Amino acid sequence: MTYRLLPLMGILLVAWLLIFLGSFIIFKIVAPIPEFLPGYFGVLITAIIKVIISTLLVICWILIMVWLRDLYVRKKFLKKS
Repeated sequence: MTYRLLPLMGILLVAWLLIFLGSFIIFKIVAPIPEFLPGYFGVLITAIIKVIISTLLVICWILIMVWLRDLYVRKKFLKKS
């Protein structure tokens, strides 16, 4: 019974590791990005760049999770076939 739970536990472990890694990248690398230009335009450009980088990280996280789910489901269907 525990053998069947191992892949799911692995998916949960990877999900948590990705959450911690993503949080680290956002708070330690993306958030401290300095303003490129002085004034309101510089603040706007910097904010847009930060949003784009953070969005790309989230999209990567979702794609990795979908890939893990598909891998798990594919293995389950192959065992039953």
